[in-house]
Amino acid sequence: MTIEYIAFDGKRFQNQGDCEFYEWKCGHTLLDHIEFYNKDEMRIFEYFSESAYNTVEKIKVPDEPSLKQLQDLADYTGFISYEDITSPGIWVWNGENFIKKEGENNINDINADENKENKNS
Repeated sequence: MTIEYIAFDGKRFQNQGDCEFYEWKCGHTLLDHIEFYNKDEMRIFEYFSESAYNTVEKIKVPDEPSLKQLQDLADYTGFISYEDITSPGIWVWNGENFIKKEGENNINDINADENKENKNS
């Protein structure tokens, strides 16, 4: 006999934890709007893994709804250093915690920073 777990959208899983994780991720789609970077400025896309968490050096949070979901991620995963991030903006790891980058107060600053990066590419 096997047990099958079915997510709210009909996707099937053999494992309850995988099903619950899938449903949690589906309810937190704004996390994909947050940008995570390592020390080499390489973007990290798999932000749920502990190994990725241990290499994040910079996080760009575009807005309040995304910030709320980042705080949910901290609660869900136990990645407690994300609790340092209390407002939208660019946050960098200083070796002990995340601190907000000066002059990066809102989404307009993040967009301006991205436009500069795109022009330099």
